[in-house]
Amino acid sequence: MDELDQGSVLYGLRSDRYPGIPCYGIVITASCDIANSKVSKIYCLIGVDAKQWFCTEYGYRQAYSQKITSSFKDFKHICDRFSLDATSLSSFTTEEVHFVVQANISQKTDQQKILEEYQKFSKYSPPHMNDEKRKQCIQCDPKPVISFLKDIEKERIFHYFYLPKSTYLKESSEMDSGLIIDLQEISFLSMDDAKQIVRQGIDNLLLCQQSLQTCDRLRTNFWLENPDDFVAVEGNIISPWREHLMQRFSRDFSRIGLDGATEQDYKKLAESI
Repeated sequence: MDELDQGSVLYGLRSDRYPGIPCYGIVITASCDIANSKVSKIYCLIGVDAKQWFCTEYGYRQAYSQKITSSFKDFKHICDRFSLDATSLSSFTTEEVHFVVQANISQKTDQQKILEEYQKFSKYSPPHMNDEKRKQCIQCDPKPVISFLKDIEKERIFHYFYLPKSTYLKESSEMDSGLIIDLQEISFLSMDDAKQIVRQGIDNLLLCQQSLQTCDRLRTNFWLENPDDFVAVEGNIISPWREHLMQRFSRDFSRIGLDGATEQDYKKLAESI
């Protein structure tokens, strides 16, 4: 088991939060516990390729929620003026929205105002949104992605950690995106599965040699959709990135949320001196 350590990065895990893509597992169990077989399970944080993460429904919402909320508020405001249901219209296709607006609003200038606000909203939340449409939205306006990553770096956003690929894979290039690690989603591996991953890996060929029950368990825990899918150790996070990640995880996991004092409290204190 010497190849598996705290900070080892595994590829090919499944995630409840990101069900449509293969994910990464970052080992957080203490190295000494693994080496001395003191644990029956090895715990991992779930990570997702950053380019894919921002295109998932969950990741996109984290980065673009402010843009979506603000643009929908403006769209709803003008719809209310003309007795249109903005919530219903937001679920229609662009062609359907144009048809409804033209059928219910007589003045061309009013139609144009409504459709302009709809266009601003649909730029960030187009109808029947999927990963490809989210990718197009990001390409049109990447600023929220940049801001989100900066906020993670400056620790303004809890629950996430950005791990550059160069910190765990020597052969990485500048074009590699790295991982968004979800500090609130913890998965685990049995020791038997961990040993199998380290020694031979887990892939579809292995499924042919297992019982139906074991195959179901492996498919539930690992991404084995296609014949060429596999689970393996991709690398080990170098120091001090490994320690920095563990520090962020420990702080987030044990964080106690407080409302804190307000500016008014500070003013009262200053005035009372």
